[in-house]
Amino acid sequence: STSSFSDAITSLTRRSMMGSADAEIERKVSLSARNLCYGVQRIVMAAKNKSGVEWKTELLALLGGSDDDVQREHCDLDVLLVAPKSEKFVLRCLENELPPNMIHCLRLLRVLELQHAAQKQKEHEAKGK
Repeated sequence: STSSFSDAITSLTRRSMMGSADAEIERKVSLSARNLCYGVQRIVMAAKNKSGVEWKTELLALLGGSDDDVQREHCDLDVLLVAPKSEKFVLRCLENELPPNMIHCLRLLRVLELQHAAQKQKEHEAKGK
């Protein structure tokens, strides 16, 4: 009887710890999604105001990399990439409007790509003359 009681307590404690860990992961996912979205929205506004190179650097840093090769300890995107994918993960990302903000992010990356290609083309033409 004592053994089954002990097993029940151990099982309950284990489930409670798992629930606590799940809640912590859920909190981190929610916070990271929110931070990422705020960052993207800030960068979109800077890009609309044509704030030059600043928004480009911020975008690369937000996504976990930059030209400076200064590696941050972790970024919000990393938290989302390593988090276990579950229904709650999807819900937390949706309630923080992550999908539309990632679309904005992809558009900004495309702008970066096109500007970089145009710059390289100009440099190539200047060398050719």
